[in-house]
Amino acid sequence: MNTFFRAASLGLMLGLNPWLAQAQTEASERMAQRIDQRQERQAQRLAEASSTGQLTAREQHRLARQQQHTARMEQRAEADGQLSRREARRLEHSQDHNSRAIARQKHDGQTQPQQQP
Repeated sequence: MNTFFRAASLGLMLGLNPWLAQAQTEASERMAQRIDQRQERQAQRLAEASSTGQLTAREQHRLARQQQHTARMEQRAEADGQLSRREARRLEHSQDHNSRAIARQKHDGQTQPQQQP
């Protein structure tokens, strides 16, 4: 009887395998899209803070390098065509870190020196 259940479950697994693969691919694409959108929003936040003078040149450079590091992490994670949950968690953790750094630097009271005319 136990063998029957094993055979039945194996048959179900084999029959559902294409469906599961498609579901994993769709989830991977959604995670990648979410990460891409967040990267864009953070880049916009950096650009806005730079244009309003809320960041010094050094802060701007450091934050841009952090964003580049996260972008490279994303490229490596997506190199195999899939973004695993673990990779997505690592990317989101890096983006969380970058987001907090942007917020701290924008509101720390240091501003870009005004240029003399």
